[in-house]
Amino acid sequence: MLKSANTFHSLKHAEDYGLIAENIHFDFLSMIKRSRNISEKMRKGINFLMRKNKIEVIFGRAKIHPGKKVI
Repeated sequence: MLKSANTFHSLKHAEDYGLIAENIHFDFLSMIKRSRNISEKMRKGINFLMRKNKIEVIFGRAKIHPGKKVI
């Protein structure tokens, strides 16, 4: 989303760089879709690296208490 916002901002100020960009608008649903696709690719990449390096992933909830105890 930040990349999309930054690109949009740059296009809106294209004339500052000697460029002409007319009729600039954004499609919020496309921005969300792109963001979710990127997140999914990153998640798959992290899962791959965890399996490749034989790291066990344990899903759940925990709290860290004084004395570095995890409950």
